[in-house]
Amino acid sequence: VTTRRNNTLDLGGQYVAAAVAGRMTSVSASKSLTRKAITGFTAVKERRSKDEKNADAQSGLLVVEDTGAIIQLRHAITTAAAAPTFAASEAEISVVRAKQKMVASLVETIDQQIIGQVVADGNAELVIASTVRGVLQTLVDDKQIVGFTNVVAETKAYNPTIIAVSFNYRPAFPVNYIDITFAVDITNNALINTTNNSGV
Repeated sequence: VTTRRNNTLDLGGQYVAAAVAGRMTSVSASKSLTRKAITGFTAVKERRSKDEKNADAQSGLLVVEDTGAIIQLRHAITTAAAAPTFAASEAEISVVRAKQKMVASLVETIDQQIIGQVVADGNAELVIASTVRGVLQTLVDDKQIVGFTNVVAETKAYNPTIIAVSFNYRPAFPVNYIDITFAVDITNNALINTTNNSGV
């Protein structure tokens, strides 16, 4: 629901989707949009319970909710959240976007600096591995990823014009849940353990 010239106009979900896409382009790829406001709308017409929102999210739907103060994204997830084996590396929008940025950065750098420029000699593997490390370190510095290890470049035995590169990296996962555990001290000095969960 949006307000235009003091009149309320009901809009379809595609307008919210467009607003979410616009919000994504305005922030860093690795920045989570969980609990971020979506402006231009005054209310969510269909009221849903917490259980219904949970079911929607478990089905891979990105839930937009009306908190009374703002319209916000409840949890910025992809449709992969509905997969039987939930993987945060595929379900968190910010992690997927940052991975795409990482791949695009590597491809662009390799195309510009390596392909057709480097001779497949005894130094080629070292040059290519160093180039990949440089790109990954830039991504770390820009907070697109947290870190990387095991960058290895190997020439394919069957074709010396092909050098395969592999590495491990840690995405910039957003914190979505906080488990708080505390103990209550009562008069007989016994402790009662209690856990309180908070999150999206």
